[in-house]
Amino acid sequence: MVPISETAALAKVKSTRLYEVVLQRLLESISSGPMSPGDKFLSEREVASSLGVSRGVLREAFRILESTGVVRSRPGGGRYLAKLPDVVMGAPNSTQAQVGSLLHVWEARFILEVGATGLAVQNASDEELKKLVEFAQLLYSSPREFRERDYDLEFHTRLARTTHNPVIIDTIAHYMAVLKFMRQKLYMDAATWRLSCEQHIAIAYAVAARDEQLARSQMTIHLQGIKKAVVEYASASSSAQREGTRGGAHDV
Repeated sequence: MVPISETAALAKVKSTRLYEVVLQRLLESISSGPMSPGDKFLSEREVASSLGVSRGVLREAFRILESTGVVRSRPGGGRYLAKLPDVVMGAPNSTQAQVGSLLHVWEARFILEVGATGLAVQNASDEELKKLVEFAQLLYSSPREFRERDYDLEFHTRLARTTHNPVIIDTIAHYMAVLKFMRQKLYMDAATWRLSCEQHIAIAYAVAARDEQLARSQMTIHLQGIKKAVVEYASASSSAQREGTRGGAHDV
């Protein structure tokens, strides 16, 4: 274990997708450790050195935490824990906060990705479109492999690359990382996984056909389905929490 603050520590990183792993390590330590809102993180140099990663990788992980309000930076004063992470980031707290955070991220993603899909139709090369369709056809593996290899992330990243816009590519990767915990939860359900595969393939074929209207429509259908699924998940979690509270009160 290595320190990230005076009171919290985490294990060293051993992965190729470092910023995502660093993000999860930070979240796990914040959620399970003694850190409280207002606590200061150790210096960027100290945390990066302890984890064995570059400061650039660590900054990317902190950037995601800052964008969701979990961490705040003070110019010349370091980084502080602003609030405990919610279910979007991987640590379930109040359901009301979960829904609000999820929908905020979803709204931003919806605006960006529907537009990016149209741009992909315009900018992608024939070879890129061929490879996108080939990859989409590989999605029917199994829910477990889909989650473990994060094919959802890979598909949306590949699609983003075909826009040839580095800002879009980086921003979509950022949103997908923020939503990783929720995406993994949703794809534990076989029906949701199967539907997602069908929608990804429909998007790929529409983009490959260079039908911008259809491609935007297919992406809209996909993202609207995600919105419905996350709201239902949050509602179910809320119901379970209420039942648990009632049960605890009854037992007492």
